[in-house]
Amino acid sequence: MKTYRALMGVAVVAAAVSVPLLFWAGDEDAAARPGPGTVEKSTRAEPTALAVADAAVETGGSWISFLSHRTGRNLLYKMRPDGGEPQPFFGGEIEAAPGLAEGAVWWREPHWSRQSPDGRFFLSWAVDRGLPVQRHKTPPRFLLHLGRMEGGPTRLITPDAEEIFTWSPDSRRFAYARSLWNNPMNLFHHVEPRTQLVVAAVDGSGETVILDRPGLWAPLDWSLDGARLLVSYGSSPSIQSMSMALFELDIAKAEADAESAGLRSRGAEKGDAESVPEGGGLRAILPLKRGLGAMVGRYSPDGKTIAVVRSTLQTEGDALIAPARYVASFELGLLDPDGRAYRVIYKPEKPILFSGPICWSPDGRSILFAQYDRPEQVVTPDPDPDSDVLSIWSIGRDGGEPRRITGGWSADWRSAPAQASSPSARTAPDGSARVLSGRVEKPAHSVDPDAAANSLKTVGVGIMNFQQARPGSKVEKLSRLPVDRQASWIVAVLPHLTRGDLHDRIHAMVTDGDDRPWDDAANRGAVSEVVAPLVTPEMAESGTVRDPSGAGLTGIVGISGTGPDSPALPEGSRDPSRGYFGYYRIARPDEVTDGASSTAMLMEARSRRGPWAQNGPSTTRPIESFEGGLVLMADGSVRSLTRTTDPKLLRAMSTIAAKD
Repeated sequence: MKTYRALMGVAVVAAAVSVPLLFWAGDEDAAARPGPGTVEKSTRAEPTALAVADAAVETGGSWISFLSHRTGRNLLYKMRPDGGEPQPFFGGEIEAAPGLAEGAVWWREPHWSRQSPDGRFFLSWAVDRGLPVQRHKTPPRFLLHLGRMEGGPTRLITPDAEEIFTWSPDSRRFAYARSLWNNPMNLFHHVEPRTQLVVAAVDGSGETVILDRPGLWAPLDWSLDGARLLVSYGSSPSIQSMSMALFELDIAKAEADAESAGLRSRGAEKGDAESVPEGGGLRAILPLKRGLGAMVGRYSPDGKTIAVVRSTLQTEGDALIAPARYVASFELGLLDPDGRAYRVIYKPEKPILFSGPICWSPDGRSILFAQYDRPEQVVTPDPDPDSDVLSIWSIGRDGGEPRRITGGWSADWRSAPAQASSPSARTAPDGSARVLSGRVEKPAHSVDPDAAANSLKTVGVGIMNFQQARPGSKVEKLSRLPVDRQASWIVAVLPHLTRGDLHDRIHAMVTDGDDRPWDDAANRGAVSEVVAPLVTPEMAESGTVRDPSGAGLTGIVGISGTGPDSPALPEGSRDPSRGYFGYYRIARPDEVTDGASSTAMLMEARSRRGPWAQNGPSTTRPIESFEGGLVLMADGSVRSLTRTTDPKLLRAMSTIAAKD
């Protein structure tokens, strides 16, 4: 019976308190959890299908944060949308915790977590537990912590929050719910559920109660204009007698109403399932209805759509509800903010969809959600799992087949932080060429010179690192194939653009004994990915990041010199028309005798953009193809030139040793 009582409590807050404890929270079997000697139980590699970045956005610098149980305990991880190994950055053993018995460990276990909209901070609802659990029987108390995405010290920001909370769009405030319902005193002195919604300043300067009503309320999301909260309401903690509704709460009206009313309650004091909450800035999106409803919800990045995990469960009296039936009722759908249009985009055939946190990709094209790896994990849960029982999946807003991303849950994906960092310099081995490695972060889709220059500089840093790692800087040639069927110099440089994962997946190098075209069937998955530094702001603005075949495009090309024959010049050629790049070469810094500050190496491609993986004009062009825009010089500086720039000057800039 304890299993079902725990399940009812879970439904109140719209998701499980702990992924592996969804159906047995509070059961005696939980005492079988691993002790301190078995915290790092699972060492298996977790595959990550990181082909999420089909967004026309700048993904460099952004993170997907998520919870994972892959080591046998919850930790908060982050990973790049376009590749890389997930990194834990919050949670784990609290070293040198005082007052513990011999052999005991004090462990911080994060649960629902969310990044700030500016990508700098995170909030995480976490509990500190003693291990082994057989020795530590005190009721868990969850606290809300504030930290930086790069890691480091955290701050307890409130001890009162329930697990669902949300950030304001300016990242300066957050909204949370607090209630006596989950206080340990409620075990001895029963109180009817009642909730306060609180808006608090991140800097700790103050907080305001904007709602104080009977029932169970949760702030699911904050509107893009900062004016409204998306809130859910449940009338009862019991699934069998619950009614639910989804509202928008006008923050200004709610605050004014709360102040003038002295926080007087509205509606029935016991949260009557038939009493419809109203007034105080509330506007119903999904009206009050018997049974379960929208469990979680998030506004799309443009604010025009709400993604929800919704339950279709219809209860019958006080009968207990089988876990499989409960989970089978969930579906992922899209809802108009006025509540008039709703469509289901995903409802699995088996009971595996998890009703926990969801998020949108920054471009609004896809939604990340979690589901169980196997249906039997719902019906007969493992009381002592040594790894994840949930995985994070991505699905397009138009539906279709979802794609697995990685093991875990509570995914959140924000755009790169919009902040400036001071550029640092990198010097080539000969001391001549310097490439700036500093990034000036701008909002995605913002077409401006700084953002475009940032793309060029990022690729320039990758080329410099490639040159240092590969003396001679020769690019492998696929001799038996036409140039435009071979892999480009960009493929060779990928490991130095933090995309070594793509490089390793492309089978197109003679040195590997694998003479295949760049667009061979074995390569299509890799070459279809969008490589963030190659996407110029102009491309992101227009949404043109792939060609009709699905291959990822590049808006940056190497300058081969002057004249149509310059791209094919071999490495070491003394031809005065030779430039920094060729189909099979990248110049060494000591070959640039015309001066690094006078030699152009990369330029923007304003038209006829081609796949980044394809050799030939897609990635290497003579200066005569220049149509105006930015160019990266060999010293790391960026220049803006126009179509009317003197052709003689352009030709002189494009060559590396013409003595001009």
